[in-house]
Amino acid sequence: MLTQTAEPATTTTSTPPPPPVDPAARRAVGQASSVVLVTLLMVLTVSCVLILLALRRRSRSERKRRDAASPADAWAESARRVGLEDHPDIPREPGTE
Repeated sequence: MLTQTAEPATTTTSTPPPPPVDPAARRAVGQASSVVLVTLLMVLTVSCVLILLALRRRSRSERKRRDAASPADAWAESARRVGLEDHPDIPREPGTE
């Protein structure tokens, strides 16, 4: 014989269903998110352009400084940059042995 068990009486408070969303409000949120996305893309683009301009200006000033130096100074600087300034097989200045 089947016996039914009585379930304990519980008082649950159910949350009311959410109010219907206005389609115009949904479109406004969608437009706002696209505005934010476009703004972020513009900020990133401007930042990249400014960084590239700064790097270009820096390399141009280094090139001017390097061209203004004597060939011996330029050779010594490039050897120093590579780490060969103290190498015994390489002369310190061009033309010296």
